Amino acid sequence: VVTKQIEAWRAEKTIGHPYDAEVQLSVHSKKLLRLLNKHVDFLPALFIVSKVTLGNAAPQAGLALTPEELRVQPSTDHKCARCWRRPGDVADEGGVCSRCAEALA
Repeated sequence: VVTKQIEAWRAEKTIGHPYDAEVQLSVHSKKLLRLLNKHVDFLPALFIVSKVTLGNAAPQAGLALTPEELRVQPSTDHKCARCWRRPGDVADEGGVCSRCAEALA
């Protein structure tokens, strides 16, 4: 569901690269929300986006993620000059994120 939405945005030229996107998930399934919260730090890498935020909506059973639970938007954060992600911790244009700064040190 996430990849399909991101690819639609790329086709419309709303974003150029998936790293230009932020994903917000408002999950109805309690079970799915627990699973996603357990792996929240891995979700940006899984979806190949810069940032993922989780929220919960009215609870329902099951593990399905529906398009209504997904919101993709262009990121307004600065792009890391090294990895091209937009994690929100790049101080200014042309800077690097904390993950890349650690790798370069």
